[in-house]
Amino acid sequence: MRLVVALASLLLCRSALAGCAAPPNVEFAPESGAVLSAHPTVYMFFRRSGKGVPEIAARADGVPVSARSELLIDETDRIVVAAHITVAKATKLAITFAGASASYRISSVKPSAPDEETRITHAEFVLASGCPSDEGFLLTVRPAAPAYRLEWTDKRGTTRRAVVPPLWARKRAQLAFGSIGCFAHAVDARPFEVSIEPLFADEKEGHVYLPGCRFTPRRRQKEGAMVSTVSCASTSASFRGSVRIGSP
Repeated sequence: MRLVVALASLLLCRSALAGCAAPPNVEFAPESGAVLSAHPTVYMFFRRSGKGVPEIAARADGVPVSARSELLIDETDRIVVAAHITVAKATKLAITFAGASASYRISSVKPSAPDEETRITHAEFVLASGCPSDEGFLLTVRPAAPAYRLEWTDKRGTTRRAVVPPLWARKRAQLAFGSIGCFAHAVDARPFEVSIEPLFADEKEGHVYLPGCRFTPRRRQKEGAMVSTVSCASTSASFRGSVRIGSP
């Protein structure tokens, strides 16, 4: 019954982001207020209406500093830019891009981050009614990063690429696939066929997770919703995750 209600709600909502406020034109990752190491990289997600790429202005303690722009994704309505900032000693860093700004604190001590292999630790499928609604996968991945580079092959055999921020990130991060509430960076792809590369704010390079998962679902009823257990065997890791169908 819940599945029928959810599907009816999806038809009524029509738009994937129905009931959501308009997302900002510019989003920064890491978010404004974060503590960064020297010579950081900041990722900017820009929803544009024209063809140009705005300039990046960076100031360290009020003094202009070099900000090298790297265009990661260039699409008709959106671009993703990495700003590589040259700043070694400063207290505050301010970045302006397309009329939006973010401020950071620069730490003189480089954070000690282990050289961790990229892996999926949990997977969950969510189908919930409402406006906005949920119909997609949430993948929990390690290590956490401010952005991730994704690559996959679509149904037509075309290679697709995207750079997205996570839904949330602490020691782990969560990536969204399909339609997940008001989150505007969910990727329209089969999540277990996507390679995942974390993009960090310092000079560390992330390991690429290569897809290779197999579903072995075991269905059961739990609290009125259909729940399945999914296992995945890949080249880099294995995990077991729950799949929830129905309203939370």
